[in-house]
Amino acid sequence: MTAEQQHNPFRPPDDSVAAAPSQPPSGYGAPPPSSPTPPHVQPPAGPPPGQAPGYGAQPGYGHPQSAYGAPPVPGAQPGYGAPPGYGHPQPMPGWGGAPGWPQGPVGPRNGLGTAGLVLGIIAAVLSCTFVLSPVALILGILALVFGLVGAGRARRGQATNRVAALGGLWTGAGATLVAAVLTVVLFVWASQPIEVESEAGSAYLAEALDEVAYADGVTVVIGSPQVSPDGAAVTVTAQLANDSDTDADLLEGGLTGYADGEELPGDAVELEGMELGTVPPGDGGTVVYTVAVPAGTEELGIDFSPGSGYEDSYWVFTLSGGPAEEDPTGPSEEDPGGELPGDEPPSADV
Repeated sequence: MTAEQQHNPFRPPDDSVAAAPSQPPSGYGAPPPSSPTPPHVQPPAGPPPGQAPGYGAQPGYGHPQSAYGAPPVPGAQPGYGAPPGYGHPQPMPGWGGAPGWPQGPVGPRNGLGTAGLVLGIIAAVLSCTFVLSPVALILGILALVFGLVGAGRARRGQATNRVAALGGLWTGAGATLVAAVLTVVLFVWASQPIEVESEAGSAYLAEALDEVAYADGVTVVIGSPQVSPDGAAVTVTAQLANDSDTDADLLEGGLTGYADGEELPGDAVELEGMELGTVPPGDGGTVVYTVAVPAGTEELGIDFSPGSGYEDSYWVFTLSGGPAEEDPTGPSEEDPGGELPGDEPPSADV
């Protein structure tokens, strides 16, 4: 083949022509070959007939490049090699191994140990009081927990206040123990009803117009029950007075009736009227009950409480006949007594 003949791009070159190894360039931006194209290798003048321009055998798609950065081979066409700089990224030091974030210094974690010591001291002080013992119990438990966590951090080297954490642990444990005992005593004491202070109504059964006094200063006086004409019901009127220095809650009192020693059902007692509630000192009111009794009942027994937080007082009344009429301390014909027709009861300011 002479130099004037056109090279066929679809035919491999002759054996006489030394085939240069096809090697793609080193990467993007590689400089063009420094040596010109040899005269015996001519680029194709154009596409063959019947083929669209630009859709021929593209040069450069030969064997892949053996190594990045190898010098270009004269006569090799540019190809597509691996772009430079796309290797495995190196992790940068950071928080938790995350790249790009600088690692900051971590100080000792002394917060819980110090908080446990402060709460333990406060709990120890409050545990000496009776009323505030429930608050001391809560603070003592918190101090105990914080002290345990703080001591654990100090043991692992995460905190430096081991002494403070142990102080909160032991003060919290001691305050918790003392406050728990006082809290139980406080709740037991608060749940106890107010006791009857007078002998009437507690040591012996109170009778009509006896004054029953409670420990907080509340007094109760009950007159003789009024029997209905048919004898099937009895009206019981109780006068209450607050002779203490504080308010008395007399809203939810109660009465239980006994006919000749037999307890009456709950529906046999009905509250007719009560003008009470929180009674201030020096004030009082009246409570009226209607008690249904069997016909011929001679003795009516009553357990009466002026409020939900008060102990029952015990009363007995003679309705008709019976030994109570012969009692020298009972009412006589000259002094009927035993009734509350609006008169002032003895020792009751109502």
